[in-house]
Amino acid sequence: MNMAKVSVIVPTFRCVGYFGATFPALCRALTDLVKAHEVQLTVVLNLSAAEDERALRDALRTSPVPSNLLVLTTPGKNNAINHGVAQARAGGSEIVQIVDDDQDYAPGTLRINAYTLVALRERLGVEGLVGSRHIVTPTGWTGVTDWVARLAFAPAEEAPRFCIGGSMCAFAATFPELPPDATGIADDAYVCNVYYLRHRDLFRQSGFLPIVFPHGSTIHFRTACRRAEYFRQQVRIRYGVLAAYAAFPEHADELRRHFNWRYHCDARFAPRPRLLAGLRDLLRWHAFNRMRHRANLAAEARLASGIVGVDWSTAATTKSGSRPVRAAPATEVIQ
Repeated sequence: MNMAKVSVIVPTFRCVGYFGATFPALCRALTDLVKAHEVQLTVVLNLSAAEDERALRDALRTSPVPSNLLVLTTPGKNNAINHGVAQARAGGSEIVQIVDDDQDYAPGTLRINAYTLVALRERLGVEGLVGSRHIVTPTGWTGVTDWVARLAFAPAEEAPRFCIGGSMCAFAATFPELPPDATGIADDAYVCNVYYLRHRDLFRQSGFLPIVFPHGSTIHFRTACRRAEYFRQQVRIRYGVLAAYAAFPEHADELRRHFNWRYHCDARFAPRPRLLAGLRDLLRWHAFNRMRHRANLAAEARLASGIVGVDWSTAATTKSGSRPVRAAPATEVIQ
């Protein structure tokens, strides 16, 4: 296989408190990836204060690959991804790997993803989407919070079809433009919907959909540390899925069936744990409804016809931090 140029894109926001802890794991993944590819790292910082930019500058000086810092005043993970992909294309990158800023990587994950993406095109003639299996890594008491408060819906995990936003590998030329809604709440769900609709004829004919999760590709996602932050994260996931359906209203039912968002996370367990499932579900929905009320969010029925009256301007991530103090966008080459 030819050595393709790869841009690793990290959209981030309010990162001063944790990026230094997760960046070494990304550096190890980049050091492995550069064995097989020419690699460029682009970190896109949006709607953040000056201390976040300083923290990123310090971190990127230790990067094992050439690195760019792109600073935006526009909010939303969607905008960050769109800018990062545009810069990757302008720099001649054939592959983009979009990763989150709060995770660790199993050895070889990024390299395996790039290899699999190229193999799909060379052997099957399709330009697909490659993701990673994810493992939740609780921090402190968040394991208890997750057990009680995590909403009782998620993509099917035993036979995963959904590529989460923490690891999306695709060809830069055909990666979709995300909706310019400045929210970022539907980034991965929107991308998965696009790739499903592109390749659904192949899936119907052969049962194979080129959204794949190669063996050995795993990310360890660090859960939110504080209770309020955790609840915001769960609400954002729920509304992100609804917003992604709203973007494809004529296909919403088909997409819902395929990605199986109604999969119940207790269904694969033995009978004894199921005895507590009803109580836990009540606690989950109580927590969800309380958070929705506190955030003054629009009803789900309104989201079905579009995001109306919902202020998601700071929903790109749930990290806490100060408001931005910047006058204009800027790009700086760190290394």
